[in-house]
Amino acid sequence: MSTEKTKKEEAATEAPTEIPNNSLISISSFLKQLKGKRVLIKNISGICYKGKLESIDAFMNICLKDAVEYYMEDADDIIAYYENEVFVRGFGIIHMSEI
Repeated sequence: MSTEKTKKEEAATEAPTEIPNNSLISISSFLKQLKGKRVLIKNISGICYKGKLESIDAFMNICLKDAVEYYMEDADDIIAYYENEVFVRGFGIIHMSEI
């Protein structure tokens, strides 16, 4: 019985081992992974954009290529299609994900 206590006491006094959490990534590395891929962006005003992420700056201003603009409620009702580039101001973005 005394050996069991000493083993438990030794285990309790050892420093806990830190397990790296690889599931957490920084925002900047997430955004770097999205460059060149198709993304979905939702804006505060209810407008969504789908397009290829060309560039992004420190203020989250985004440049999309071959983008489609539509309202959140109705993804089938396209407002506009942009063959060239469209710029989305970072201030109003509430959601961004890869498609």
